[in-house]
Amino acid sequence: MKIYTKTGDSGETSLFSGKRVAKNHDRVSAYGSLDECNSVIGMATAAIATALPSLEAAPAKRLSTLSRELSYIQHALFELGAHFATPPTSDAASKATTQFPSAPAATSALESWMDAHTAALPPLTSFILPGGSPTAAALHMARTVARRAEREATNLVRAGGVRTDAYVFLNRLSDYLFVAARAANAAVGMGDCTWDKAASPDAMAAARDAKEGAAAAAPPADVAADDAADADAAATGGGAGATATKGGAAPQVTT
Repeated sequence: MKIYTKTGDSGETSLFSGKRVAKNHDRVSAYGSLDECNSVIGMATAAIATALPSLEAAPAKRLSTLSRELSYIQHALFELGAHFATPPTSDAASKATTQFPSAPAATSALESWMDAHTAALPPLTSFILPGGSPTAAALHMARTVARRAEREATNLVRAGGVRTDAYVFLNRLSDYLFVAARAANAAVGMGDCTWDKAASPDAMAAARDAKEGAAAAAPPADVAADDAADADAAATGGGAGATATKGGAAPQVTT
């Protein structure tokens, strides 16, 4: 069986019902982002598999738990993608197999896992920057893709073309991925990558401006040297008649 069909060469693709639509159709964009999210989650699970052999029992157990959860989510995203690819006008047989009936249970699972991970993490006291371990960085990337998929699905759910509980699962997924990224870093002994206001471009620009302003207000180096020399001459020459020459020469006293 050939993997290429050439049927999409004109910029159209088929929904699950067989209906042909443009490749930038709302449904295609939404389930395309789900596919992308699933792929990035796969990167996270691959990073976990790479890290496990070098970890001690406790962190390995935490990452293994994450890996099982992520595998569950990958299967759920596959079902959700099929649901997004099935318009309400599809025949009953098509809709019967693509309605993602497990959405409420999947959402409950995400919430339960989030609660368990959060209980083992330090409280949030700052904004978090994406990064840290390879697993956490991939999960943050997956989070942003899930958010995009949610935005793209908004019109579909408002038009009644997507189940509300399926949309809720997608909304909860990005929250889970945020918590999972924190848990992945904690499992390998890495803290959160926190946002530092002092390192922000605005703060750094303000500090640079203040430094430049202080430099502009200071006297030129040669003037400062002359002032210092005059002060030395006055102290060693014994009176108003003492003058100093540049370069630190001995003072000359006139009578």
